[in-house]
Amino acid sequence: MGRVNGDDCESCRTRGDQFTCEAEGGGGDDSLGAEPLTADRRRRLLDDEGDLNAGGDADLDFWRATAATTSGPVVELGCGAGRILAALSTADRALIGLDLDDAALGLARERLPGAELIQADLLTWTPPETLRHGAGLVIAGGDLLPLFTEATDLERLFAQAAMLLRSDGAFGIDATLIDADLLSEAASDSAWSEDVRWMSDEVGEVRRESRLLPDPAGRAGCAQLQIRHWHAGDATPDQRDPFAIRAWGPAELEHIAEGVGLHLHQRASADRLRWLLRSTHV
Repeated sequence: MGRVNGDDCESCRTRGDQFTCEAEGGGGDDSLGAEPLTADRRRRLLDDEGDLNAGGDADLDFWRATAATTSGPVVELGCGAGRILAALSTADRALIGLDLDDAALGLARERLPGAELIQADLLTWTPPETLRHGAGLVIAGGDLLPLFTEATDLERLFAQAAMLLRSDGAFGIDATLIDADLLSEAASDSAWSEDVRWMSDEVGEVRRESRLLPDPAGRAGCAQLQIRHWHAGDATPDQRDPFAIRAWGPAELEHIAEGVGLHLHQRASADRLRWLLRSTHV
């Protein structure tokens, strides 16, 4: 099974950061996901980013090309440690990132001191008036979508994007295209398999392995994903707890998008859910 974790799969919930003004539906909250950026957490964040760089099918090239065709602020939903935003950073572009994981945002703040980073839970966050209809590009990348296992939660994410977009803006998504039947079949075999290998400047070779486990609730199209990393010289891997993922089909996503006033503008890949959507409200 290929990699399906998001930019920061350590926190298996959907994410966001601290906001200085009052946000409708809840402002910034220092208690959300509070966790120090320890050396171990930093390494895990960098491991996740290394996986994406090695196995993300040149996703950063896609985001750079997309950003070049848009103008205005860039907002990333579930920005993790800022991997994508850092690739889009220019002197004339406002960057806004949301994530629940405080440790990930700590690394993002180191990389992007000029960005507005907001800690918030994407399951409950509502864009404040100051952010509505102003973004030229809204991003849900890094395999964020499979972490949403309920349709109502994914509808909320798409609705957030629709509220953030200005009339000529684009909502970009990028996620692994997962076949629901194959996901269920793979989850019946708990064997570990290798996904990617890559070289780290800090620890040398890193090997990522993963396995799928049945969804405890027996939900259709869902499974538990567990990953581990082997670092050169380590006797045991750094193993994470399993977390839930869902296989979303293109038709399901189009239906959700249409329901919140978004239409599919471009499919940028036949092998991934790499889409650009635009608002139907001009």
